[in-house]
Amino acid sequence: MTRIMLTLTLTVLLAGAGVAQPIASFESADDLALFGIPDTVTAERVREHATDGEWSLRVFIPGSEQDTWPGISFNPTGDTTQYQVLAFDAFNPDADSVALSWRLDFENGETRFEGASLAPNAGTTVEIWLTGLPRITRIFLYRRMPRDDRTIYFDNFRWATIEDRFEALHYVDDTPPP
Repeated sequence: MTRIMLTLTLTVLLAGAGVAQPIASFESADDLALFGIPDTVTAERVREHATDGEWSLRVFIPGSEQDTWPGISFNPTGDTTQYQVLAFDAFNPDADSVALSWRLDFENGETRFEGASLAPNAGTTVEIWLTGLPRITRIFLYRRMPRDDRTIYFDNFRWATIEDRFEALHYVDDTPPP
């Protein structure tokens, strides 16, 4: 009986531990309104390459002979220090990989720059690890000095925890009692 109660208790605790909190999956125009979209890029909701629901955000990022940093931004609300990961899905429809960069602006005035490579003609789950970072006031996703035009599809922006990356293992003792 003790073993059954322990298993039930652990199952209940683990079930609530790693629940991703959705930010935007572009199922409505309200999700699009959460993002800053400057006139240097073109963004629209489309029914292509969605990973959560039916819609995604297609962002066309033009190249330039001059140095530019075109992209989209998101201003999170609330205390971002309670989250471990900001995750989103990005699809690169091109035959070549594309570099996606981001800048995190913090409440204390500091910034942090990072990036990831998006595989050609494939979807990538991008994870921005937040553990130990100050409260974020702005997240800017961009291409650094692009010389060629590219399109990237974004979907399923979410706050996540480390537990979201794993599936819980359940131990069942099926040996007959002595």
